[in-house]
Amino acid sequence: MEQSNNYKKALTLSVIFVALVALILVGMVAAILATPYDSGILAGATLSGNNQYGGTLATSNDYLFYTLNGQILQYDEEEQQTKTIYQGTHPITHLNPFDGWLYFVEKGNVCRIAYYGGNPETLVADGSVSQMSVNGLWIYYCDHNGVISKIRTDGQKQSRLTDGSVKFTAFESANRIILATDGKDIYRMKTDGTDCNVLVTGTDITFMLYTLDDLYYADDGTVKRIKSVEAGQNDGTSYTEIVADLFNYNVDEENRGQIFYWKDGQLKVRKLQTIQHKTDEERPLATLTDVQDLYSVGADIYYHDKAGQLYLVRINDSEVSPPELVK
Repeated sequence: MEQSNNYKKALTLSVIFVALVALILVGMVAAILATPYDSGILAGATLSGNNQYGGTLATSNDYLFYTLNGQILQYDEEEQQTKTIYQGTHPITHLNPFDGWLYFVEKGNVCRIAYYGGNPETLVADGSVSQMSVNGLWIYYCDHNGVISKIRTDGQKQSRLTDGSVKFTAFESANRIILATDGKDIYRMKTDGTDCNVLVTGTDITFMLYTLDDLYYADDGTVKRIKSVEAGQNDGTSYTEIVADLFNYNVDEENRGQIFYWKDGQLKVRKLQTIQHKTDEERPLATLTDVQDLYSVGADIYYHDKAGQLYLVRINDSEVSPPELVK
């Protein structure tokens, strides 16, 4: 009888223990589902530099998206076909494709639409959004007062990250940090807005982009670099500053960093020094006039002129095509 009672007590304790473990696991899973993981990737498969130029052109794995006369057009690379997936009424900026959705800013609102088109869904409707970047399951955005906020991609959990004491003019969220500039200095903060400190003291910062760990920025016409912002690691490579009017960053087929830049009517590319490549390699690409921005897609460059026309420059190892008007 005593053995039977001991057995029942042991069984009861085992059941209680298993139940407690199950409750803890359920709680952990619920917490994970309630708070989406901030993956740290750059804005939805697009590039920081493209987003900083206004994001009127962006790419996913299968499509090229771009804006033209209030429209969003989708170019299917496999089918080599272009179609309009949205006809807006105002200029559209900051295209961010991610996980089947194309996020964008129109009339100061953050919206999203499926890759194939349809009616857009408005996620932020205050009419004051000037810039936006999608980072995993979070959308970070800046308003006309220079305040940075974030909201989940399902439109939930909206919060302000900065208080307006610094009026930010541009930002990028990636690698679980936010880098932002007020046009003079560059600040670094956590993705909840805490630990906001000056990272770079500048003079006239007109453009900045983040490559998941290296920061490139144009200060008073010179392209500078802060290496390994988050990891703080030095691989022994060096960087020579570039004097340029416009620039953008991408990687080549070897995953080697390269800077495309335009100065005095000349488009050039500089492949950067790596552990495997002991020196920089630079070559001229094309003579271009009236260039207002530089969008990098693979090996190619897109740009707008003063009239807002979009052009494509096709680049490969042996030749560079004349600019093609994109319609």
